Amino acid sequence: MQFGGGKPYRVLGLARERLAGALVGTIVRRPAAFEARAEAFGKSMEAMSAEMEAAATQADKAKAATDLAAIQARYDSEAASFAAEVQTFAVAQGAPAEQVAAAVEQIKSVPAMVRAEIAAKTAPAPQ
Repeated sequence: MQFGGGKPYRVLGLARERLAGALVGTIVRRPAAFEARAEAFGKSMEAMSAEMEAAATQADKAKAATDLAAIQARYDSEAASFAAEVQTFAVAQGAPAEQVAAAVEQIKSVPAMVRAEIAAKTAPAPQ
């Protein structure tokens, strides 16, 4: 499962690695429809990252924070929906419940993790 290609957002890479680690060896085959959905989710998270980065670079930091929260809220439901799809798919493939639960929580947290990473990256340096 990938979150898209080459974006410099460390948090997306970490999420991908954790999900792959949680599900490695448990999913024997991935139907093309599920692969396509995973790819679409990755592209959506990349679009969210770009939106958040643009919002975070505004001069008005209060507006930037408000915009970041609004962007995250828009993508939280998509992450929860995709997490539910992953859970259904992984359970059907016989994945251990603990690993599935960890992967589901990781997917749900992607919008918040990306927001935190971008906010930290664009925060003014302490004086």
